[in-house]
Amino acid sequence: MALPKTTFAYTQLANRLDKTGDGYAPYIKDRLSTIDDEYGGQTDVTYSKPDCAFNSLPRPESNTTRCFPQFIGGSSSDDMDREWFNKYVVESVTTTDRTGGAPDQVTRYDYLDDAAWHYDDDDGLTKEKFKTWSQWRGYGHVRVQTGGQGTGADAMKTQEDSYFLRGMDGDRKSASGGSKDVSVPLSTGEGEPLTDDASAAGFAYKTATFSRPDGKVLAKTVSRPWHHQTAKKTRDWGTVTANFSGTASTRSWTSLDDGAGAKWRTTTTASTFDTVAGRVTEVSDRGDDSTTDDDRCTRTAYATNSDKNLLALPAQVETVATECGSSPDRSKDVISDVRTAYDGGGYGAPPTKGDATAVAKLKKHDGTTATYLETGTTYDSYGRPLKVTDLTANVTAIGDSAPTRTARADGRTTTTVYSPATGFPTKTTVTTPPADAKDSATAQTTTTEIDPLRGQPIATIDTNSKRTTLKYDALGRSVKVWLPDRGSMPTYQFAYLVEEGKPAAVAQYTLNPSAQSQTVSYTVYDGYLRPRQIQAPGPDGGRLINDTFYDERGLAAKAFAPYYVSGKPERALFKPADALSVETQTWKTYDGLGRETESRDVAGNGEGGKVLAVTTTRYGGDRTTVIPPEGGTATTTVTNARGQTSQLLQHHTRTADAPADTTRYAYAPAGKLKSVTDPAGNT
Repeated sequence: MALPKTTFAYTQLANRLDKTGDGYAPYIKDRLSTIDDEYGGQTDVTYSKPDCAFNSLPRPESNTTRCFPQFIGGSSSDDMDREWFNKYVVESVTTTDRTGGAPDQVTRYDYLDDAAWHYDDDDGLTKEKFKTWSQWRGYGHVRVQTGGQGTGADAMKTQEDSYFLRGMDGDRKSASGGSKDVSVPLSTGEGEPLTDDASAAGFAYKTATFSRPDGKVLAKTVSRPWHHQTAKKTRDWGTVTANFSGTASTRSWTSLDDGAGAKWRTTTTASTFDTVAGRVTEVSDRGDDSTTDDDRCTRTAYATNSDKNLLALPAQVETVATECGSSPDRSKDVISDVRTAYDGGGYGAPPTKGDATAVAKLKKHDGTTATYLETGTTYDSYGRPLKVTDLTANVTAIGDSAPTRTARADGRTTTTVYSPATGFPTKTTVTTPPADAKDSATAQTTTTEIDPLRGQPIATIDTNSKRTTLKYDALGRSVKVWLPDRGSMPTYQFAYLVEEGKPAAVAQYTLNPSAQSQTVSYTVYDGYLRPRQIQAPGPDGGRLINDTFYDERGLAAKAFAPYYVSGKPERALFKPADALSVETQTWKTYDGLGRETESRDVAGNGEGGKVLAVTTTRYGGDRTTVIPPEGGTATTTVTNARGQTSQLLQHHTRTADAPADTTRYAYAPAGKLKSVTDPAGNT
C-alpha cells in the first residue's frame, strides 16, 4: 500500500568556530529544518544564530553564551587542542496546512536569561586535563508564545513562561578548583530560594500563564524538588552522585482579580518519599489554602520484593479528609481505602510476579475496625486474567493489625478462555455470570476471533451466535464491517484517500434501505488531520456540506451549518464561490488561554452579515459568567478549588454584575454532593 512520501530538509550550520589557518577543516552539520508529511502538513524549524566570535570568546568557567570549549584532535604523541563550538537552540516552529487552507501556526521560543555550562562530570571517559565547561545546562527562563505569522503585536496570541533549575550548585569554580554556590531566588510570597542541586537539573520549578503576550499573569505554579543521594564518587576534578528525585511540593496561584496581582486563590500539594526506591508514601493535598475543610491526605504502603526488584506495587492506598499531620477519625474521615494482595499471597506478603490476585475496597469503618469487600482474579502464565470474581471474601482489619479474610461463595465470576492457551491467541471467549444465579444457562458468552499478527479482532460472536465480521487494510485501518444480518455487501465500508497535494479524506459507504446498494459520504481533513469538511448525500441528488475553519492556534474559529450544493458528494474540498450563500454560520473568539469568549450566530459571511445571536463568556478565576442571547438568563458559576460548583448565580438582567438568585452547593469529603440550598434558603 503506497502513501505519499514524507520528506525531510536540513539546514547546514557551523558547529565549530572556524578560522583560516587553524589546521582543522570546517565542521558543518545538518539540522532538521523542514518536514513535509504524507497528509499535507508541514513543519518548519528556525534555529538561533551563532553566538560567539574569535575576538570576543568568553571565559569557560563563567560562560553564559551559546558557544562552548571542547578538546579535539590529538594523537598518541600530541595533546588535543581546545576549540570552540556553537550551540543552537530552536527559535520558532511553524506548522503549515498545505491542503486545507488553515493559517500557519507559529510557536516562538525566547530565552530570557543567560545560558549555563557545567564542568564536564563524566566519570572516567575523559582525562582530567581535557575536561572543561562543556556540559550544556540550558536556560533558566524560557518564554513560549503561540500565534500566527507576522511581526505585529497581534500575531502572537498566548504566552507562558517556564523556569528551570540547571544543577549548577557545586559546579567547579575555576580551573584551579573550588565549587560554586548557586541558588535560585523566588518572587515575594513564593517561598525560600531553591538550591540549584545537581540532582534537579532540568526541573521545571515555576510556570506562569499570561492573559496574552506581555499581558497579566492569570495563573502560576511553583514547585520544589526533592532528592535523596544513593551513591557518591569523589574524583580529583569533582564529585558525582546518584540520586532519587521527585517533586516535594507544588503551589498554584489562580488570579481572582483578572491579573491585578492583589487577590489570588492558592492550592498546595506536598509529597513525602521513602529512601527504598524514591516512592511516594504520603501526599498532602491541602486544596484551597484559605480553609482546612477540603484537606486530604493519601498514604501509600508498598508490597516489596527487593530480590525480584518488585518495588512499586501498592499494598494499601488510603485517602482521608484531613491534613497529613493530624490523626483522622476514620469513622467519618476515610474517603477511600484499597488493599491489594499479589500472586495468591496474603495482604502485605511480598509479591513474586506482581499479579494483583485480590483487591479489598473499604465498605465501612467504625473508627477501630475496617471492613472491606474483596474481589479476586486468577491469571495464566502470561499474566492474562482468567477468572474475575466480584466478591470473594469479607476482609477486616483492627487498627494496624494484619487483615483477616472470611471467604464468601456468593460472588459472581466472569471467565476468559484464550485459544490456544499458549502462544499468540487467535480466539478469546468471555463468559459472564448467569443472569439467574440458579440457572447456568443464563450466562452469556462472547467470542472474539483475533488476527494473531496484529492483535486486532476480525470477528465477534455474541451469546445468540450472531456474528459480526471486520476487515482491515494493510495499515490496520477498518475497511469493511458486516453486522450479523448482512450478506455479501458490508454494512459499513471505508476508503482512505491520501494523495499528494490533496486533502486527506475518508469515504464511508452505508447500506441503503433496500440493502442492495450503498450511499457514500466523505470527511475531508486538513493538513493537520482535523475534520475540515463533511459531504453527505442530500435531496434531489445533491449534497449537504458542513465546514469547520481553524485559527492560528488550531481552535475552531468558524463553522458553516449544513448547506445544500448540487452534485454528489466527492472527496475534493468544496469551496463556495460566494461564501454569502452559506446562510448560517458560527463565529467564535478566544482569550489568551484558549477559552471561548464569544460565539456569534451569523446569517451570511463576514462582519457585514446579520448577527442572529451572541453568547458571551467571561472568566474570573473562580467563576465563569455566561451571557446568552436575548431572552436567555445570564448565569455565573462559581467553583471551589477542587473544581466543584459551589454557587450558581442566575442574574436578573443580562449583565455579569446584575443582582442574582443564588443556589449553593455543599459536598461531602469524598466529593459527592451533600446538599443544595435554593435562593429562598430551602435545603
